[in-house]
Amino acid sequence: MAKLTMSQTKTIREHMQANGVDPFSISPKEFIDYAKKHGLIDGDKKAKRAAATTAAKTTVDDTAVDEDAPTVEQEPEHMMPPALSTQQIQDIMDKATGDVPMPKPQDFDMTDPEQVDQYKDALQQAKQQQQEAVQEALLDAMQKVQTAAQEAAQQQEATAIEFVLPELPEQRAVIEKPHAKLQELVTFLRAGVNVYMHGPAGSGKTTLAKQAAEVLQTNFYFTGKLSEEYGLTGYNNANGDYVKTAFYEACVNGGVFLKDELDASDDKAVTKFNAALANKFMDFPCGRVDIDPTKTFFVAAGNTGGQGGNKLYLRNQLDGATLDRFAFMEIEYDETLERSLALNVYEDAGNWVDFVQRARANVEKAGLAVIISPRASIDGAKLLKAGVPMERVKEAMVYKALPEDTRAVINRANRA
Repeated sequence: MAKLTMSQTKTIREHMQANGVDPFSISPKEFIDYAKKHGLIDGDKKAKRAAATTAAKTTVDDTAVDEDAPTVEQEPEHMMPPALSTQQIQDIMDKATGDVPMPKPQDFDMTDPEQVDQYKDALQQAKQQQQEAVQEALLDAMQKVQTAAQEAAQQQEATAIEFVLPELPEQRAVIEKPHAKLQELVTFLRAGVNVYMHGPAGSGKTTLAKQAAEVLQTNFYFTGKLSEEYGLTGYNNANGDYVKTAFYEACVNGGVFLKDELDASDDKAVTKFNAALANKFMDFPCGRVDIDPTKTFFVAAGNTGGQGGNKLYLRNQLDGATLDRFAFMEIEYDETLERSLALNVYEDAGNWVDFVQRARANVEKAGLAVIISPRASIDGAKLLKAGVPMERVKEAMVYKALPEDTRAVINRANRA
């Protein structure tokens, strides 16, 4: 029976790379067609099935293969296309071989040499049928996996969205990689409602507010954690000159103002911010400024719902008056945007993003106080692009200084 050897597979891949074709991004059929077109393999059906088995990550060596003991060749994780796992391959092989009946010695007269030869021939034929059934099944399964992966990628891709404001129909804002909550946030702000975005670190709250400013075609202003109220209001320096803040600029010029880490800021600063929201004016050291709610939009953000800290975040409890000024918007990890941003950094980072997202799901399911944010995907993609080995990237971006039992939970991502 014709089989594709590891050396043949390597030759085909090297030929592809030399001609500008990525062998890891094409389907088994395309792999076969290329090899046949360039005379690298025979064009018979059996060779096609053998090569498809290789493309499905089951490889054979230069000797006969025992169908009960397949080996699996793993490509570098960040370069692997969507593929069948070792367990999936084994399950497919078990089913395929089970569908082919094997001859039984008791059905033959084993004392008759002619019957013994018939049994051996029947056994050899059955084994060959099993191998052919396995290869056909693997080809079919691999094609289904790749089709499903392509469909999922199309559904998950963060596509561009075009916004047209009724009052500015001639001006259009196109957001290339919109956050999943962008439409909702813009709607709230245009309705004149202040928004408090709460969600885990790295969930894209700042990105979301920036995108809202782009849609509203206005300025974006940002202030982080405040330990003193003058960080919000500004102050007069020793020369009597007023030192402006982002909050002042937003109130005067209009724009989207994001007060980040509201639940980690000084109570006096939060009280000042609350007063401005309620009164629609603000007394700055340089004088009072009236706030135009049609031009200035207020957004706050925090890692908690304002009820105090939790096992992940040490935060303050916000008073009822402050909470009452906002519509709440929970911001979860936008994994579609996460994947899009990471692949934009490094197009071969798909498997890295898969690992990060599975690791995140594992620690969340286990209830562990561990943050694995989209920053791990994006920054990890940067490191992979720079040539840092995958295991080192995992150590730097995910494992960090975590104890062994926590690493064991994360490592389930490797076996998913």
